[in-house]
Amino acid sequence: MSKKARISVRQVTVLMFMCLIGDMLLIYPTIITHIAHQDAWISSILSIPLGLIVIYVLVRVHELYPSLTLIEAIRKILGPVFGTIVSCWYLFYFLMNTALIAREVGDFLTTQLFV
Repeated sequence: MSKKARISVRQVTVLMFMCLIGDMLLIYPTIITHIAHQDAWISSILSIPLGLIVIYVLVRVHELYPSLTLIEAIRKILGPVFGTIVSCWYLFYFLMNTALIAREVGDFLTTQLFV
């Protein structure tokens, strides 16, 4: 395959929307109430500005280095050693998140749809 495959903005939006809605309904309430108990609403409110800060940082990195991938930009900003460590952590996070989402989908299908 000589051509690079790219997904459109609409496809990314649909994927993110479906993943976030599923997690908001199935996973996040359980995790937050398990950790924070009756103060779960405070945790939920505090997570909104933190998530917006992460989005702002990612958008700024893209604006500063539009031709680089996120991994390349991290290595350029943080240097070769620390940038590689952060990049590996970032990729490991997405590997684990992909496994978790596959497990969630499997559990949801077997408990709700296949009964």
